[in-house]
Amino acid sequence: MLTGYSNITSLNQVSFRVLHSFDEAEPLRNAWDDLVLGSGGDLYQTYDWCRLWWHYYGKHRKLHLLLLYSDGKLTGIFPGFTESLWLGPAHLRVAKLVGSDFSLQLCNLPAYPETVLPLVSKALRYFLGEQRCDVLLVGPISGESSDAATLLALEQEHRDIIGKAEQLGNSCNTYFRLPGTFAEYLSTIGKQQRGNLNRTITQFSKEHRVSFDVVAEPGRVREEFDRFHEMHGAQWSAQGKLGHFRDWPNATEFNRDLVHCFESRGAVRFYRILAGQEVVSSQFTFSFNKTVYWRLPARASASSWDRLSLGRMGLAKMIEAAIGEGCRFIEGGRGHYDYKLQMGGREWPLRILQFT
Repeated sequence: MLTGYSNITSLNQVSFRVLHSFDEAEPLRNAWDDLVLGSGGDLYQTYDWCRLWWHYYGKHRKLHLLLLYSDGKLTGIFPGFTESLWLGPAHLRVAKLVGSDFSLQLCNLPAYPETVLPLVSKALRYFLGEQRCDVLLVGPISGESSDAATLLALEQEHRDIIGKAEQLGNSCNTYFRLPGTFAEYLSTIGKQQRGNLNRTITQFSKEHRVSFDVVAEPGRVREEFDRFHEMHGAQWSAQGKLGHFRDWPNATEFNRDLVHCFESRGAVRFYRILAGQEVVSSQFTFSFNKTVYWRLPARASASSWDRLSLGRMGLAKMIEAAIGEGCRFIEGGRGHYDYKLQMGGREWPLRILQFT
């Protein structure tokens, strides 16, 4: 048993601890990330990703890291926080998950399948009972392992503290399941999409000296982030919109620090298309546990590029490179996009579970 932790309880040889800062959690960094890897969790639940998110978005909030141990091994984490919200004259005390707002990421729980239910059950008791919160929000969750119905059924076991459990949201998240070769991938998207892609690349190559590359080297990715940041902003500005970095608070600083933090692990990727020396398409991604996490796309915004379908071409080249690197999935981001489905993407429901 570790010492120096508060709120320790035991239930059927399962123990829980609660930490209130990432300084306290620092000694558990390796065990935390081993759990995320071993349980098939997302990059978004790794120690450093959560730590950086909290650095930028934890102001006026209180951190509650619920840790579940089975036979002395860390087997589940509920990285929660509480905040007080005023809705007119009404005051609500709300509990949420680290990463659940501002950064457009998933919040699937880092836990082994057999420990998810006891982990969420403990979170319900802790936040709605001990902390006297009015609402606990779990999510956004998505993917094959997110079983919303089973988690909502916990309402039956906790009727003394839960008035209502419901599923919120009607959005989706896109995933690409990658085969062993790019040829196999092309066979899955249909003859029409293959033909369109080939014609676009052929036309592009006639007009320009085209090349495709991946920027992943530590040091280079910092410079490439700044280039991507400028391209992304110009693309959306041309459409009269803010774009991600201007639309979300601290988005530039948060993503730049993510790049700085993860570059030494070789986890940052920019998949690029160049016409001569000019970068005309770039996909900002992270690679973790054979999955590419597609943060944002950017492309040249001049009208002369619009007819070349740089969005689809950039996606196809990212898929080709990811397959070459041995990746098996691409987490493709929130929302419905026809072109992602046409290029082989699959949508999973994106939900938030609300316990009141």
